[in-house]
Amino acid sequence: MSAVREAGPQVYAIAWAEDERTDSDQFYRFKTYSEPDSVRPLVFFAWLISHAGRLTLFDTGASRAVAGQRGINYMGSVADGVRELGIDPAVVDTVVISHLHYDHSGGIPDFPGARISIHPKEVEFWTGPNLARAQFNSIVELDDIVFLIRAIRDGRVDFVTEGSAITPDITVRHLPGHSVGQIGLQVGGVDGLLLAADAAHYYDEVFSNRPFTVFSDLPVMYDSYDRIRTLIGGARDRLVPGHDSQVFDVFGTGDALWRPGRTPRVFRVR
Repeated sequence: MSAVREAGPQVYAIAWAEDERTDSDQFYRFKTYSEPDSVRPLVFFAWLISHAGRLTLFDTGASRAVAGQRGINYMGSVADGVRELGIDPAVVDTVVISHLHYDHSGGIPDFPGARISIHPKEVEFWTGPNLARAQFNSIVELDDIVFLIRAIRDGRVDFVTEGSAITPDITVRHLPGHSVGQIGLQVGGVDGLLLAADAAHYYDEVFSNRPFTVFSDLPVMYDSYDRIRTLIGGARDRLVPGHDSQVFDVFGTGDALWRPGRTPRVFRVR
């Protein structure tokens, strides 16, 4: 039995890959800010939540093969990160998928005992005509979508929407724009932590209102930034973005502080 099964929700970040990107790569129409371009880290996270005697995994990363094909530095699977916490991936109760982009849904097969939660609009989008459009399908892996469809047919998938309770301590927040069915998780009640996943890749998206370069609907994504600010009461330390190395500065201590070339693998954020 895992050492992290304690009273009250606890959240562990699992960094499974890293890369570097320029601001002009990451922010939509960056030139409109009239600022010099710069390089920033891009960290790929998943999160394990221990709560009410249950284990919930939020996102699952990608496989080593897919990471290699896409040119990102793979540090290890999310499942191996779960093992570093002393947990057998087979005992994870629920896997929540924020959206179906390749870096969030590729590790679902590593958690065979878990039920899968996802927003129905995400499934509808990726099983419709947009899957054939290159501007969309370049950010998903067909194998991941096929696996999910089979899981739906096997009765293993639960559809969740705004306000759905994963547990009494974990609430779904529908934050579309980056993807149609993009969700975040609010942990620990209305004054708790918001795991934004790719509803906010970086703090700058929320606090500087700078939209990410990949989106399904730009105005809707702006609306989600507004909503995130409301959900966190404007407090930076209540927001966990999906790819920002500043997460280490906001929540990490000691060995859990990010430095170039040395990304901590697993650390507690709540």
